[in-house]
Amino acid sequence: MNGGLYLTGQLLRYWNFPLTLDYVHATRYRLKTLGKDVLWKAYPQNEIKDRNVIIVDDIYDQGYTLEEVKSYCLKHGARKCSSVFLIGKTHERNRADALPDYVGLECGDCYVYGVGMDLNGHFRNLSSIYALPAKVD
Repeated sequence: MNGGLYLTGQLLRYWNFPLTLDYVHATRYRLKTLGKDVLWKAYPQNEIKDRNVIIVDDIYDQGYTLEEVKSYCLKHGARKCSSVFLIGKTHERNRADALPDYVGLECGDCYVYGVGMDLNGHFRNLSSIYALPAKVD
């Protein structure tokens, strides 16, 4: 999850406990603003059986990607699976059953980028968060 890298880097500075860092890449958007099915590009490389897993990602929109990743972790024996998101979107669209455990900020149904989130594949490196109207493609 490319978007989660920025937030993960920030959180690692404050997590003072032994941990193993791993990376998964599951996406619905594929550089677009709307997506359907979850596409797995990279699965965890480390053993997650009997481990407490923390999923870190940039934005919680409808929760389908979180649902897929969390289900994978639990199916592969994770003891517990928690999630941390930088942004949680508030809107009326359908949502999956999976809800985030921790959300840093909430925003309406707009398109946000910067601080790890991209705009057409660019601007993840910006140190501030910017917003555009929801329909961007």
